[in-house]
Amino acid sequence: MSRIAFYIASFLFAFVTIATASAPVFAGTGFDPLDKSCERAQASEVCKDVNSAEDPVNEILIIATNIVTIAAGVIAVILIILSGISLTLSSGDSAKATKDRNAIIYASVGIVVILLARTIVLYVFGLIG
Repeated sequence: MSRIAFYIASFLFAFVTIATASAPVFAGTGFDPLDKSCERAQASEVCKDVNSAEDPVNEILIIATNIVTIAAGVIAVILIILSGISLTLSSGDSAKATKDRNAIIYASVGIVVILLARTIVLYVFGLIG
């Protein structure tokens, strides 16, 4: 069980690192692929989105936050389910039952931390703009 958790945590760390490192790449260049195309078709849906006051970097970071939150939540629920199945199949082995019970507790605390972290991040993004 700990090996699976390690692989899942490694995958999440790699995903978050790549997602957060690639967002600022285009932010500093001033490159806007729709810059000239919206001069003629300002009434189109795409150009309305480009001309809106929303910051595209904040939107990308909010989407990345939502994806990471959903992925971490799904992983925590899967760990709770697997630990619950393992707990019911422990056959009276107190060491295995204690290990599975602790895994359920840690995953439950993880869900609370995930929800609080998402709330804090979205609050900060709301303050920034």
